[in-house]
Amino acid sequence: PDWKIVITGHSLGAAVGQLMAVALAVEMPNKDIYAFGHGCPRVGNDDWIAWVNGFDNLAVWRHVNNNDIVPRIPPEAFNFHHPGHTVQFSDDGTKAYYFHTGDESQGYVGVPDGWGRGKNVNEHFGTSYMEYMDKALNDPETWYFDSFETFASTEFDLPEIPSEPRSTGDSDVAEVAQKRALRSA
Repeated sequence: PDWKIVITGHSLGAAVGQLMAVALAVEMPNKDIYAFGHGCPRVGNDDWIAWVNGFDNLAVWRHVNNNDIVPRIPPEAFNFHHPGHTVQFSDDGTKAYYFHTGDESQGYVGVPDGWGRGKNVNEHFGTSYMEYMDKALNDPETWYFDSFETFASTEFDLPEIPSEPRSTGDSDVAEVAQKRALRSA
């Protein structure tokens, strides 16, 4: 059958969902697996991130409500990081960050400096995420996104971008993005 697997969760459920999505991606390499986490804590180290981001059949999307503290723990100083893409909800709209840290070779910027210092437990509650999604349904022009943040869309200088896409093994980044049904500017 032609179907996809979508896993979602909030907080610890998002972390467990991410682990489950990776396990399914390993066991079912011919199926598209999507993990949509809300308020997910950091799950793994640098090796984990590289491994998870390397799957052609897995897309990890993490949604963060404003300054929700949980996605910012455990601290990066303990070598915990986020795989996948970050969708940042804020008071003035939504921004999406390619692989959380960006990709300079493609012109994508990572989350802003200071992102890891969020400290509002009230913005972690599931009701806070639901309120944001209600706003998105009522005003998609303001609250939806259709591309990742780029150096050109920020106050930063645009880095020199190579004419050929960066290789990620057997397929280039553009091919991986296409397989994951990701849209970019």
